[in-house]
Amino acid sequence: MYGGEKGWTLRRIHDLEALLDDAMAHDASLDQFRDVCQTITKYYVVERYPLAVETELTEKDVRASLEAVRGLIEKIRRGVA
Repeated sequence: MYGGEKGWTLRRIHDLEALLDDAMAHDASLDQFRDVCQTITKYYVVERYPLAVETELTEKDVRASLEAVRGLIEKIRRGVA
């Protein structure tokens, strides 16, 4: 369901929301993870361009996002296996 062997190829991009859109063509229930994908994508931008983006990002924020995305990770693992 989530990869080349399932009939589609993942794009090599850092925008998790765009990847989520691609995956939703195969499983619309993934939309429940949109907010966390948007948040985690922002983390990449902050890490990549620290002087261009101001943030008050904390370890607590990152841990909360990790907890929120665990369901998506498990769903992908089940779909790929």
